[in-house]
Amino acid sequence: MVYRLTKTAVPWCGSMVKLLQRKFIFVAMGSLLVVLVMVLGGINLVHVYQSEQRSDGILWMLASYRGEFPEEKKARKFLENYEYREDTQSQTNEQQEETSKQPMNDSRYEAYQSMWFLRQLLNAEPHISPETKFSTRYFTVSIDTANTITDVNVSHIAAITEQNAKEYGQMVLDAEKDHGYLEQYKYLQTATETGAMIIFLDCTTQLEAVQSFLYLSCGIAALVFGVVFLLVVFFSRRAIAPIASNMEKQRQFITDAGHELKTPLAIIAANTDVLALYSGENEWTESIRNQVNRLDVLVRDLLSLARMEEQRSFAAAKLNFSALVEETAAPFAVLAAQKQVDYQLQIDPTLWLTGDMSGLQQMVSVLVDNAVKYVQFGGAVHIMLKKKSRYLQLEVYNSCDIMPEGDLNQLFDRFHRTDLSRARESGGYGIGLSVAKAAALIHHGKISVERREQGICFTVKLPIQ
Repeated sequence: MVYRLTKTAVPWCGSMVKLLQRKFIFVAMGSLLVVLVMVLGGINLVHVYQSEQRSDGILWMLASYRGEFPEEKKARKFLENYEYREDTQSQTNEQQEETSKQPMNDSRYEAYQSMWFLRQLLNAEPHISPETKFSTRYFTVSIDTANTITDVNVSHIAAITEQNAKEYGQMVLDAEKDHGYLEQYKYLQTATETGAMIIFLDCTTQLEAVQSFLYLSCGIAALVFGVVFLLVVFFSRRAIAPIASNMEKQRQFITDAGHELKTPLAIIAANTDVLALYSGENEWTESIRNQVNRLDVLVRDLLSLARMEEQRSFAAAKLNFSALVEETAAPFAVLAAQKQVDYQLQIDPTLWLTGDMSGLQQMVSVLVDNAVKYVQFGGAVHIMLKKKSRYLQLEVYNSCDIMPEGDLNQLFDRFHRTDLSRARESGGYGIGLSVAKAAALIHHGKISVERREQGICFTVKLPIQ
């Protein structure tokens, strides 16, 4: 049964252009994503820092005034001039005020100035207004030297009862931490004359603001990312258009040049035969024939490559791929025997595949020919075909005495040769593997190469359609 694949079923001739377009979009959107993460992440971190600093400022102030909110002027003065240090927590209110009035040494002054600049830059100081005292929700828990709760003050908050305050205070004592969070309440433990005081500040509004800002920034980032993605997709086509045009011109040139070269090559071959007929065979006629054959192979490969890249659909049939691989690889056994190569075929029988017979034969021939051509004397060439879950896997392995360096994927590039001297001896031009790759791609397959056991292995995966 023979049938024709649809145009959408086979990659079109601009698959490389599409690949470049996808890479362009990937790089552009990846860069945008990094920028968005850095900018919005930084903004959110600054927002969190501001919120934390404002709540810390309120807590420090309440701790300095033993749980009482000072007058507006005193609060402003404290937040402007007070230098928070852990050792001040063990001082009384009067001692702390006296400490804040003491002149600073040079190092402390520089540190204070840098902190002041940072607070100004990030605007991290709490905003004090006449309403701040009444809008600040907090409660205090007093403990003695034996860590026993002696008193609670819930007059500045409505959501907490005395029993709740004692429970929160006990949890802080059990945790053995001087500061931190308990649910939505941020706490700070400060020393007093009779023991210590734990101040709990309600940060519900602050936490909700941070969360809302995070969600809003993520939403804006997603919207910006989506809009930019559409713009990049639209303009990428125009950006890649010159490359697509050049590639199409290159393909057309190869096709036209190949057809134009076939006629003079045929004439040269015919004239060489006539010359040999009249003057006899000699080294010159033999050399001409060798070069004509090399050029004929090159032209044939170039035309095959151009044809595969150009065609959008092809006549396909249900093929016995096992028989095709075996029949294509069998003639190379003679060449392998001349090098005393361990030539093995491990092919699972009756593996069927839908595809183009000539294209698949050319792909297998290129891979086997490449393996036999570059295997060292007395080496090994192993050809394996087996069925995986949803695809057929063809492996062509050859040992080699000199492993190619660098990225092996460059072997599929046109006119790429790892060893020029060996390529000249073998007659290769670096086109065959490009043809094999094009044949695999046109069948929706994948081709790869890897170093394996002192050799190189080419792997082709073809989907079972």
